[in-house]
Amino acid sequence: MKIFEIDTENKLIIKFNHNDRIYSFFVSLLARSSGYIVIPSILKNNEVVDPGLLKDAEIIYTVKDGVFRFPISKLQPETFKGLRVYYTYSEGDVALENRREAYRVFIGEIVTVLITNEDGRRKNVEGILKDLSVTGMGVISKMEFEEGTLMQIVFNFEGVNFFLSGRIVRKEKIRRFRAFSYGVKFDSPNYNIQRIIMVKQIRSKKIEDEQE
Repeated sequence: MKIFEIDTENKLIIKFNHNDRIYSFFVSLLARSSGYIVIPSILKNNEVVDPGLLKDAEIIYTVKDGVFRFPISKLQPETFKGLRVYYTYSEGDVALENRREAYRVFIGEIVTVLITNEDGRRKNVEGILKDLSVTGMGVISKMEFEEGTLMQIVFNFEGVNFFLSGRIVRKEKIRRFRAFSYGVKFDSPNYNIQRIIMVKQIRSKKIEDEQE
């Protein structure tokens, strides 16, 4: 897929390194043309940030079956319909990445899981939030539940509560620990947890750099 083939009126993510810090922002796709797309520019103190200061920039486009990551080859400051924008270029075709592999991060924390069965009965159980992505989560519990069961978790990350809600689509028995591992799919992508994923990725990268 080429960057200018992205459907208009989609929310995208722009990710970049600025002053040795990783940033990511949701941006609107304002327009597209042959060879580039138009997105709002990044502002600092109400001034457009020099594109040369945005290192390793990329556009992330999420679809139902995965994500496309477009390395940005050029950001060109322009004015579009009275707005300050970047004409955003990316060379070549980009392949679809499996979202589960690309964005699933390890959590490994004990949580309280609200279970709602198909008959509407509810109960709280203890579990482990194993991992997390924008489309779902992995949960481990000593109790067995059927596929289709609704699982809901309020996960506190650095003082902020994130509401996670989805249904079991996979179940695997962990015989060694007499527990069950569940794959839970959200009804729709939960972009609010992008912050958690980004922080986890950055910390993981720092650990890797320190070990080298």
